[in-house]
Amino acid sequence: MRTNVNRSRLALAQEKFEPIARVLDRLSEDVEKEHGHSAVLERRSAMQQTAQNAYAVRYSLQCPDEARLSLTFIVVGDDADLLLMQRHDRSDPRDLRANPGQVDQRVYRLEQIEEIKAAVQQKITAHFRARELRH
Repeated sequence: MRTNVNRSRLALAQEKFEPIARVLDRLSEDVEKEHGHSAVLERRSAMQQTAQNAYAVRYSLQCPDEARLSLTFIVVGDDADLLLMQRHDRSDPRDLRANPGQVDQRVYRLEQIEEIKAAVQQKITAHFRARELRH
């Protein structure tokens, strides 16, 4: 019985996240067009349960030989109507023990698609701007 409830909640979270996933796919195409094939925003994991009513999916922006930008999206709430977005800049893509870098978080209502899109775009732009400053 409990497993069916968990599967049902996961399915609801996946359904509610789907419009955001489509936005992220389009952003990935834009990043690739603007920065070349080596810069890719890609989904790193399937959505999975992290707590009773929290389901996470991870994306990363990878650039060769550069620090990686990780974005974690956590769908939360009994109605799967909230989204916690976490940004995490890794200082060294090759070493998991490296300085974890800066982490920031923000909560959105899932229907705030344009605000979420703008926030992701801003984080990607800031990441590339910081990358340019390092060179």
